Amino acid sequence: GSSIFTYGTHLRSDMLSQGAYTKVAWVKRATGVNNNNIISGNTGHALWAPSNYGYKLAAGHNGDWDKVKDNVALAIGEWNFVAVTYDPDVASGTMKLYKNGNQIDIATSVPIQQESTTTYVGRYATGSYWIGSIDETAIWNEALTGAEITALYNYGEPLSASSNSGNYTSSTNLKGYWRFAENSGTTAYDLSGNGNHGTINGATYYSQGADNALVTISGNSGFRMMSSPVAGQIYGDLLDELWTQGMTGADADYTGNNNANVWTYSGTSWTALTDISGSGDGASLTAGQGFLVYVFADTDNDGDDDLPRSEERRVGKECRSRWSPYH
Repeated sequence: GSSIFTYGTHLRSDMLSQGAYTKVAWVKRATGVNNNNIISGNTGHALWAPSNYGYKLAAGHNGDWDKVKDNVALAIGEWNFVAVTYDPDVASGTMKLYKNGNQIDIATSVPIQQESTTTYVGRYATGSYWIGSIDETAIWNEALTGAEITALYNYGEPLSASSNSGNYTSSTNLKGYWRFAENSGTTAYDLSGNGNHGTINGATYYSQGADNALVTISGNSGFRMMSSPVAGQIYGDLLDELWTQGMTGADADYTGNNNANVWTYSGTSWTALTDISGSGDGASLTAGQGFLVYVFADTDNDGDDDLPRSEERRVGKECRSRWSPYH
């Protein structure tokens, strides 16, 4: 999905009542001196990597903002998956800090957070801006397990926080989930189903966000259903490692010979695409839209079978903006 290069965002009402929670985000730190807030309340709870902590990831409650802390700084220019969980019912309040799917610190006897009225992403109040990019941000009203945090990290392409899969079983407790994958317009949609959509102010989109599209094709020649993780003119990106034909922008054009190997469904019939170059008929996909591909085992037309093939593609856009989820 897209990422947001953020100098401050806020949610106009608090996403976290007092009690258990999980906060996660993909973050990429840039050069600059600030308090580097990631997800925090106006009082009560914070996840950040401030300059006075040496840019080390930290979290805490009620003025004690480093109850858990990493022992190394977040690297500049690298994407990291960060998370904090809190369960008030375990060991008088247990807080755990994670980076890239691994638990890096734990604290017990952590008092419950004070009630907040606002949750901030990428800033605190009118300052403490995160210097860098933030992507794939989500909040739950329960403490996810370590296995769930690892599963979310390992998804690679978007978190898939809205539906249970494998070790991740907490989609019903998801309070807010922003992928920043709109690529146009002024709304950052909350995919949790709770309607906490965001307003993007002055956004400019460009590649790339934290998530990758991972395509693995195995077996023999034959039909495969695929879908796009984001919106946009991205057929060329998704199909780059496969043989395509019969369309403008394909490996072999043959336009008009009725031998295209990519189709979309209109609700009543299948239609062959005529252009996957990124500019013509059928070039655009909506997020989650499916399409049918006939996969040739010889993906480069050299006479040898090439399956299985795996391809990792960054197909998101990056957004430089401030945004504010609203009700």
